Amino acid sequence: MDLLERPMFRQGEEQKKLDVMSNEVFIKALASSGRTCILVSEEDDEATAVEPSRRGRYCVVFDPLGGFSNIDCGVYIGTVLRLILKHDAISGIYMVKDDHEPTLDDVLQPGKNMPAAGCCMYGSSCMV
Repeated sequence: MDLLERPMFRQGEEQKKLDVMSNEVFIKALASSGRTCILVSEEDDEATAVEPSRRGRYCVVFDPLGGFSNIDCGVYIGTVLRLILKHDAISGIYMVKDDHEPTLDDVLQPGKNMPAAGCCMYGSSCMV
């Protein structure tokens, strides 16, 4: 299987099989964690709502395989993510309400509502 082949097009950029596979792995892992309610990936055109029985209190925005176009050059690639507490519009409190479906408004919050963000770099050129 050649993970660099089979381009698909998204937002005018070339999307390769490894982009798609890494995105699927991240969505499955985050959705099954019981901690997330909505997932927004750089690889998808639409947000992914987590099913209610597995829903948690965090919105996650991520790029599962950033810099993948550089993989042929031997430079690092990485994962970037941002965690946001879900907003309750009625109370103004950032917490989960059972009757509230997560929306992009929950994701589009100021930085003060972001308890964590991170970047993990890996590849043949990374040094610890």
